[in-house]
Amino acid sequence: MGDPAETFAGAPISPINFRDFYSLTRKKRNQLPLNVEEKQQLAEMGIQRENFDQEMTKWRTSVSMDKFIELRKMYLDAGVQIYAFKPRVFDKNKSLKEIDYGFKVGKALGVSHATLEHPENDEHTQLLGEMALKHKIYIAYHGHEQQTPILWDTALEQSEYNAMNIDIGHYVAAGNPLPLKIIKEKNKNIQSIHLKDRTSPKNGRKNLAFGKGDTPIKDILL
Repeated sequence: MGDPAETFAGAPISPINFRDFYSLTRKKRNQLPLNVEEKQQLAEMGIQRENFDQEMTKWRTSVSMDKFIELRKMYLDAGVQIYAFKPRVFDKNKSLKEIDYGFKVGKALGVSHATLEHPENDEHTQLLGEMALKHKIYIAYHGHEQQTPILWDTALEQSEYNAMNIDIGHYVAAGNPLPLKIIKEKNKNIQSIHLKDRTSPKNGRKNLAFGKGDTPIKDILL
């Protein structure tokens, strides 16, 4: 994840309590009433976040890669290879400089791919695919319950460096019955897989211990 790596590299510390922030934004998004204090708190945190985002942009576009290289060495010395990187810089609202920074950090960490939530925006996946090609680091799109057998098709056609980070638990919970089929068909495009055992919609879309849900984890691993 981006936050621990950036913190190690000396990034500014956020003044925002993100647990409270996301709780209030979720409440607002779901059209639940906010009291006066909550409205004021959300407004103040919105301003704080905007200021912090500007501070982070300035830091990201000027920071040396030395600390990230040091982080990579620390992990390798412990016998751990960092294979993927997920910073908060690949969204549609980020500048080209910040996106470029994300790939540079990925290269410093030695990853094969960076990941982000699938933006469901063809123009943006085109841009990310072109920048991934430039850096020779794949950009793998993660999915939650919006996953379908064709979710990634356009992105995969746009660039050889656009790839998949499929979540097999969410895939089953979204109502897709055959996760093994898509893995067999698109294995060359899959950079990494998230393992969860979830149940299908008819069984409540639950998150369960491995072997207890409807996700064929054993078959997929085999």
